[in-house]
Amino acid sequence: MKYPAPVKEEDKLNVVIIGPEKCGKTTLANYLAQEHQRGVVRLDQLSDWCLKRGSQLADEATKYLDDKQEELNALLAEQEKRKKAKKKGKDEEPEVNPDEFKYLSKDILSRMLKERLAQEDCNAGAIFDCLESEYWPDAKFAVELICEAVPAQNLQVLLLRFQREQSGADGEEQAA
Repeated sequence: MKYPAPVKEEDKLNVVIIGPEKCGKTTLANYLAQEHQRGVVRLDQLSDWCLKRGSQLADEATKYLDDKQEELNALLAEQEKRKKAKKKGKDEEPEVNPDEFKYLSKDILSRMLKERLAQEDCNAGAIFDCLESEYWPDAKFAVELICEAVPAQNLQVLLLRFQREQSGADGEEQAA
């Protein structure tokens, strides 16, 4: 595929596609990428993309997650000791949430995204798909990450949703 020549940062156009599962986000992303000669950046595969290309960021991310796992193990062990030492009837401490220790830092993710966007297929911008990942909490985080990675570029957000049909006399909506 031939990609357009690089354009100025302020002239680049990026598209973020948001919507429920199985509503056609990836199909739309692939269509827009072909029509407008832009790369599709699947955010859920960002870490794998860096790993496959031998990026130092992949090693940094792996070390960061290993350190977070060690920190989690230490906190869980400490929490277990405190539980055993406490007498029944005392106030409970908040539980440690292991999910929070599986997320990459925003700094690492931002640098990964910037490295991905520096590729030739993103000369004029990118189409962002697959905003959910095990490496961050939710799609809102991913949109914020994109906005911070491309502050001078244009950004369009496409919000897809299932079409609803009106049913007969009672006026209730039903999913199509």
